[in-house]
Amino acid sequence: MDDTAKITAAISLCLSLSADALLIDETLGRIVAAKLGIKTIGILGILIEARRRHLIPEVRIVLDRLEKEAGFWIAPSLRLSVLAIVDE
Repeated sequence: MDDTAKITAAISLCLSLSADALLIDETLGRIVAAKLGIKTIGILGILIEARRRHLIPEVRIVLDRLEKEAGFWIAPSLRLSVLAIVDE
């Protein structure tokens, strides 16, 4: 399944479930979701919220693992912003 098909499936599922938000990081998916009035949140937003709720001890550790083990790319400036938001 290509990225466009995955985005379409995710948005369709979100709409069919009347979900509060769509977990998506892809730019195209966020653009389409916004045009449809769907609230989006990405993995970094989830991590910030998890830290605020004390569900994880540190965001930095999770970011390190995401980058090293999952190949998740985070712009250095964005990484610094996220860590500043959670006071790390």
